[in-house]
Amino acid sequence: MSKSLQNKEYKYTQVQYFFWLFSGAEINILKDCPTDYNRQAGIGFTIFMTTLFGMFAGGYAGWYFSKSYFAAIVFAIIWGLLIFSIDRTLVVTLKKDPDKPKQNFWAQFLGRAVLAGLIAFIISIPLELLIFRDQIDVQKMIDKETTILEYRNLMNESKGTNTDSEMKEDAQKSSQQALENSKDCGTDPIYSDLESQRKKLEPLWKSNHHKRDAVYARHRSLINSGQPNTASIYRRSSTYQNAVSNSIKTNSEYQKIFNEQNKRCQEYKSEQFKASVEQAKVASEQAIVIQKKHKAADVQANKLDSLQKESFIRDYIALENAASRKISFKDSIQANESTNTIPKISTKYITKTKPANEGMLFFLWLVRILFFTIEILPT
Repeated sequence: MSKSLQNKEYKYTQVQYFFWLFSGAEINILKDCPTDYNRQAGIGFTIFMTTLFGMFAGGYAGWYFSKSYFAAIVFAIIWGLLIFSIDRTLVVTLKKDPDKPKQNFWAQFLGRAVLAGLIAFIISIPLELLIFRDQIDVQKMIDKETTILEYRNLMNESKGTNTDSEMKEDAQKSSQQALENSKDCGTDPIYSDLESQRKKLEPLWKSNHHKRDAVYARHRSLINSGQPNTASIYRRSSTYQNAVSNSIKTNSEYQKIFNEQNKRCQEYKSEQFKASVEQAKVASEQAIVIQKKHKAADVQANKLDSLQKESFIRDYIALENAASRKISFKDSIQANESTNTIPKISTKYITKTKPANEGMLFFLWLVRILFFTIEILPT
């Protein structure tokens, strides 16, 4: 730069002059104000740095979207110029009113602070994606599994797989219940009804059986005592005949019910075992149907997930999810339990949550606040 551009009384460096160009100051007037040389150079340097950061962020974003270095360079230049024009405008338009002894600074500052915050937030995103790349990759795998599971549930619901699962569970329960029933005839109502009849008849059957045994014993004792005639007369008596006939009749009825019971028990066990096999077959066939529908749902879910290509938005969502993701864990606590005898201390467990990536959320916002501070400094 020629010496004519420099003030004859006040000296300034080429570096200061370079940053004055960024600061938006009126250089002709500034040359006569040496006390403001460094302040205006500092403002220009801050704008220069935000522009530089903006170019880096724009270049990274351009390469991220296109995977082309040419596109990254073009987007870096455009984005850097945009950030530079906005920052320079924020500083240049922040003017003081010479007619007011007390300037209304905050009314002008707050609006510019909001805009500076938005710019800082946008500039920081590519850097955040670069810094937290490892956590983003892990979170994308988790998000993909969650997305596929949601798609799978949606496909299963649309294909009626949930209903099929209920039918399979019902068939399995029916098969298990039938198998248990095949081992116990008491679960059969018909068998239970015959059992009730048998037990109802059993006292009479035992009583008649005892009376028959008694007359048989009386008849044998008469013969053994040498009284055959008396024994013959006793055998033809109504007491003997009634006892024998009642016993035969009751025993016939009892044996009939008993035989029907045994027959019904065998039939019932066979029926229940057959039903168990049939229900197991139904459950197996239903499992095959469900497996085919699950496979179709997985194919569709993977197809839908494949449509969500790797993108800037997907990485940013993964970044936010990684920062806010929480994990559950069980924590033990000791509680006093008083009983009727001796109080005791028992250990109980409660479920708590904690951030999965401790410190990441803090560091993430620390980066954003840093960029906001750099962006707002010129103002």
